[in-house]
Amino acid sequence: MLGRNREFENDIQPYIIGYKSHIQVKKYNAILKNDLKKKYKNYFKYDLFPTQNLDKRSDHYSFNQKNINAITIMLSSPYDIHYHQITDEIATLDFDTMAQVVQIILHIVANIAK
Repeated sequence: MLGRNREFENDIQPYIIGYKSHIQVKKYNAILKNDLKKKYKNYFKYDLFPTQNLDKRSDHYSFNQKNINAITIMLSSPYDIHYHQITDEIATLDFDTMAQVVQIILHIVANIAK
């Protein structure tokens, strides 16, 4: 869910949903704060749309039901006009933003792998 930032948002603010996602938000932000200083302080947010039950609507939910820690990192909102629509095509994706977020995720994964 990284293809488009939320409409009318200037800042890139990925949010995490999933089983005990608050742990990942804190952990990932701590890694970024330690490694990249203030530039990425509080980069990852908590679920921005809790009333939408995105957690239960995501692919990772079956893992969560078995207490297996699985998350989804998202940028877009459930109100995105292309969300789960046939108009969700490659031409509607923001590759620059997606690449920025993937680079941050790669940094975190590399840090955890150490």
